Amino acid sequence: MKRLSMFCLLALTLSTVAMANIIPTNTSVTPLGANFTWNYSFDVATDQNVNSGTVASSFSVLPTDPLPGGFVTIYDFDGYVAGSCAGPAGWTCLVQNTGFTPSDTLPTDSASVVNLTWFYTLGSPILGGATVNGFSAVSNYGLPEQVGFTSRGWRNQGSQSGTVTDNIGLTTGPVPTPEPATLALLGGGMLAGAIRLRSRWTAKQ
Repeated sequence: MKRLSMFCLLALTLSTVAMANIIPTNTSVTPLGANFTWNYSFDVATDQNVNSGTVASSFSVLPTDPLPGGFVTIYDFDGYVAGSCAGPAGWTCLVQNTGFTPSDTLPTDSASVVNLTWFYTLGSPILGGATVNGFSAVSNYGLPEQVGFTSRGWRNQGSQSGTVTDNIGLTTGPVPTPEPATLALLGGGMLAGAIRLRSRWTAKQ
């Protein structure tokens, strides 16, 4: 029974992956002077293609709008260094506090932190199963946290082949590094707590 349950869970997981879209995966964080370069790859699911097109005309991108190219938005990229967003040939990066978002998704997005959107604006369709490398941005911070992303591709199989498919999920992005004063306060609090615990333990002896 346990093996059957595990098999069902595996099958569900695989089917979920198969219906995924364009997934940004963080490949590395490398120091760059006092800053950090965050490098990403985009994995394209086997049942999706990424078509080229224009940059969307509005931040809320409708499923019925065929003009924009495939895109990926990473939300709340903290500590972004202006002018550092880059991508491979054919991809255009835009940086704004309001992220380009498929209208049928609802990601968590702080209005005070920039979002990065890469649009595929020039080139032949990227076929399902491909991995596209060369996406990057620089941040003041090198510590990772979970941040949201959305993406758009096109189905390449079945009766809905050629229609848009949108995705929402989590990837990795930078989190602010605590100030030295904050770290000192945290360290002092932990030390005080340890002393209190030791005093209580000693009193019980």
